Amino acid sequence: MSLPYRKNKALISMLSGFALTGFVLLVLLRCYQAFMLREGHVVPENHLWLQGLGFLLDAMVWLTFILIVAIPARIVMVFSGILAKVMPAIAMIVFLLTEVALFEYFRTTLTLLDQVIFSYSPAEMVMIVRSSVPTGVKTFLPLIVMACLLLPALWLTFTVKWPVLTSRIILFLMLLSPAILIVFQPGANRFDTPFSYHITTSKTGFLVKKTWTYIRQPGDPEMEEIMAAAGRFRKDHPETGFLGSQYPFMHPDKTPDVLSHFFNLGTEKPNLVFLIVESLSMSFIGTNDIFGSFTPFIDSLARHSLVWNNCLSTSDRTFNVLPAIFGSLPPGDPSIMQDISKLPYHFSLIRFLQENGYQTSFFYGGDPAFNNMEGFLKKQKIGYILRHFGPDYHKQDPGTNTYTWGYSDGDLYRRSMEVIDSLTASPRLDIYLTLSLHAPFRPPYHEDYLTKTDRRRREMKPVPKLWEDSETYKDIF
Repeated sequence: MSLPYRKNKALISMLSGFALTGFVLLVLLRCYQAFMLREGHVVPENHLWLQGLGFLLDAMVWLTFILIVAIPARIVMVFSGILAKVMPAIAMIVFLLTEVALFEYFRTTLTLLDQVIFSYSPAEMVMIVRSSVPTGVKTFLPLIVMACLLLPALWLTFTVKWPVLTSRIILFLMLLSPAILIVFQPGANRFDTPFSYHITTSKTGFLVKKTWTYIRQPGDPEMEEIMAAAGRFRKDHPETGFLGSQYPFMHPDKTPDVLSHFFNLGTEKPNLVFLIVESLSMSFIGTNDIFGSFTPFIDSLARHSLVWNNCLSTSDRTFNVLPAIFGSLPPGDPSIMQDISKLPYHFSLIRFLQENGYQTSFFYGGDPAFNNMEGFLKKQKIGYILRHFGPDYHKQDPGTNTYTWGYSDGDLYRRSMEVIDSLTASPRLDIYLTLSLHAPFRPPYHEDYLTKTDRRRREMKPVPKLWEDSETYKDIF
């Protein structure tokens, strides 16, 4: 038997052992996921079926992962057999611990971690974790247990000799696993709810896929490509009356005025207030089929206000809300908010009003530097950013968490009034970004709000499933 053949056989046997050991640990992990989701959340009736399907997806992702590791392991085996064994061992440790960590993230947020990680600095990611998950032995227990299980698993992998037929079957599945994932992996549209899809999908596979898509985004197009595309657009829309090629999309504004007759404007410039409410979803407002309304005051305002039921949002998270609202800027590279110098010159409502005599201010109960909101606002030449509250103010109770995002909305408004009284009189633009609706949902008078929530639930008499949701997640409601 030739030396290369023996090494190939040894490598296949070793990788088969890692694959089978990983299967066992993934089964245990899926059982843990099923138990923890059932304990803390309202799960679908076919929850166990979803977990079973999820294990099959986990297994295919794991086999693909092992297949990728096999290539450098075979090369390294020429020089060092020990290092060739260490490589898949490290791969298994990283894969399984990552899967545990990503499940804990999902269990807390009910969303999967994706390319949004590129929007945050390492310090901000630590802050988000500290604010979302109670820190203690219980928090890290799943990782500790998995780490303990990995030790005997690695010992078994290196000591047990697997039958040749078993190794060949595993090798065959390993070679097929990428194709199986591409062809048979169900998309989100195959599930009744996003929650069901999130339960089923491989958390590690999802993150890797989103990261790969993000990394492979095409770079900045050449100017010739931009001008060619602009030319095609102008040709297709001659009625717009474009003015030239230096600014390809500049054209006379023919937008009909449909709003001014709603306002009684005089000679004095009006003050403008923007109230951006963190985490407030349409699922809880007005007449909707999801939960009904838990915002009776906002509903009463809507009856005497201009309301837009259909909006196009250019931001899916708070990190891009200021560019979206005040600059109508399209979504792009999420990391751009970490380096505002990448952002080209543009016009915004903040800059426009500041240059036309307005006192512009930003009020936020947290750190305005988070996600570089402060950098964006400075680029817009904003006049004032709230940074200090003083000894009379106290940050929100974090509950079981060890970290709080900042000050409650009541304190934010009270502090802003002190600031406004000390600044130039109107006209003013005041921008508020609230915090009390942010996880961990511990506003002042927490118990009073829980009482009001329970009273509201009984008034609305929701269907049984929604009643269960509003009981399980009553802090959010």
